[in-house]
Amino acid sequence: EIAGLTILPVIFEPAYNKFVPEITAGLDAALQPLFSIDDYEADMFVEDLQSLVNILRQVVEFGALDIYRGGEIDWANTEPIENIIETLFELNFLNAKLDEIVNYVTDSMFDLSELNVEAVRAGLASDGQLLADTYKLLAENILAQEWFPVKTMDDFSNLGIDSLPFENLLTYEVLETVGKVVQNIVSMNLVYEALPIVFDYAKGMVPENLTFLVDVELGSEELQNDLFALIDIAELVVDIINPMLPELAANISGIIDGSVDPLSLELEFNLDNLFADIKEIAQIVDNMNLIDGRGKDLLIGALALADITITEEDLANVSFADEKDLAELAVLKVIELLQANDLNSLKSILDLTENLSLDNEDLINTENLLIVLELVDIILQSQVVRGLLEPVYDQMLK
Repeated sequence: EIAGLTILPVIFEPAYNKFVPEITAGLDAALQPLFSIDDYEADMFVEDLQSLVNILRQVVEFGALDIYRGGEIDWANTEPIENIIETLFELNFLNAKLDEIVNYVTDSMFDLSELNVEAVRAGLASDGQLLADTYKLLAENILAQEWFPVKTMDDFSNLGIDSLPFENLLTYEVLETVGKVVQNIVSMNLVYEALPIVFDYAKGMVPENLTFLVDVELGSEELQNDLFALIDIAELVVDIINPMLPELAANISGIIDGSVDPLSLELEFNLDNLFADIKEIAQIVDNMNLIDGRGKDLLIGALALADITITEEDLANVSFADEKDLAELAVLKVIELLQANDLNSLKSILDLTENLSLDNEDLINTENLLIVLELVDIILQSQVVRGLLEPVYDQMLK
């Protein structure tokens, strides 16, 4: 064991002072603090050296030499990569030099000066374990599957849209795995601490007419909870579009190159569960920190995109809790109308609207008219709709 060589701690500092400055002399000045031995003692170096030897052993066990020579990648052999990831996050060098790494990134790439380095340092080991678990999840459910197209190093260079097996990728199981992978990454302590910095940076990239969406100050916990909420929404959307996935997968190449209109496909959805999923999505959105208490501001900003100007005075009588209840009732009526007419795909709905006629006895009947009238009554109860009548009318006259 290298760590048992008692001579290494003795020769570490003199050997370092003799060789490392010469090796690093040509590097950027901003990188120089990374190679100082401040806060990085001989015992730490010896432990890291042992860790690096263990990493090399794991690389060999993964089959790196055979892979380099053109052999197949054994994606199912996840343990070596898991160990490598965990070991890297536990290196004393990373722990001791985290401040210098953050300073270098701040000076040369991205401003991390507000990052809580101590909090990040405290979570390095757990982040490594979580990232290793995430790799295992990804490998077992996607990379190691027979249909995954990358079997050798050469396959990476040949990878393209045409070679992707969309019929396998666009499945509920794969999309569920992707959701879990994203959730694990969002759960990492490093990501948690960096979220306010990333959010502030992202604000500067938002077009001016959309800044109303992000005109709010949020902390790490609030942002992380909102990201978890978005993941939950994505999972519900996958539930809704699950019946559509085989049709989408079969035509995805044509959709990408523009030769297939996705609206022309028989993209069916499950009407029985649609309301429950939409209601849950609405509840999640309503509880998001980005939305909380900002209903009027968001509505005013959204309408401004359509050149419709309203003020808070126009919305003075609006209760968004009541509006949410009315919206749920309206969605129920729309779904009831779809079910009454066996409209369970986007194409069937579009075909109907294109061929709408008063002579269509199957559509224009008492049952449908009563549902439509109930829907109109619900809409007219909305204080938002009432507040919009005058400004929308004025816009139509322009």
